[in-house]
Amino acid sequence: MHAVTWALLLSVIVAVALFVWRPAAAVGFAGGILTGTGMLGALVAAINHVVVSPRERKSHPAPWVALHITKFILAAAYAWLVIVVLGGDVFAFAGGYSVALITLMFSLGRRGHEPHAGGPTWD
Repeated sequence: MHAVTWALLLSVIVAVALFVWRPAAAVGFAGGILTGTGMLGALVAAINHVVVSPRERKSHPAPWVALHITKFILAAAYAWLVIVVLGGDVFAFAGGYSVALITLMFSLGRRGHEPHAGGPTWD
């Protein structure tokens, strides 16, 4: 199985265990995963469109700067909603965000490395 599949499976197990143990922690954990996935996904999309090889034509950066400003505002509002309004646990929120970040690092670490080249594999 791929690292992303393992991360998703373990995240579901942790969220269910947290819900049984302490529902506020499960809300925080799920909120952190959603926030991390959204923010990091927007970052990867911006990098893929703005940072290109010298021969390719770059995308205009203005929409991607607007995307970053918007994602930070939405992430802050969503974190406030999950932690303050819904009573989610702040440490579980940070843990969920960390799971999204680690999953992204695993998935990006595999790019450009062929098994015969001796590069790292995350499968």
